[in-house]
Amino acid sequence: MVLLGDCNPRVSIWIETKQPDGTYVLKNKVTKKCLDSKASGKVYLYRCNGGDNQKWIETKDGFGWKLVDKATKRTLSGWDNGTVTTEKYDGGLKGQRWS
Repeated sequence: MVLLGDCNPRVSIWIETKQPDGTYVLKNKVTKKCLDSKASGKVYLYRCNGGDNQKWIETKDGFGWKLVDKATKRTLSGWDNGTVTTEKYDGGLKGQRWS
């Protein structure tokens, strides 16, 4: 499970690698695992495997970036309770904008 929290430079650093297809893989510097998701909306860290569920399409959207999972076409979404899921795009509300 991925949760939102205060920025902590020891655990909050992500390495973003552009793929040949134009998508990005997001790898946590500490765990060396990649941001992954399922069609159910669950978001988690998993061993990097090059699968489309670990590839994210990044699009500039208003005041931030929209991240869409290549496999599920669902948008990365952060919630006030600290959880992170993927959901259908809702027009760019605050929880679907990333910086």
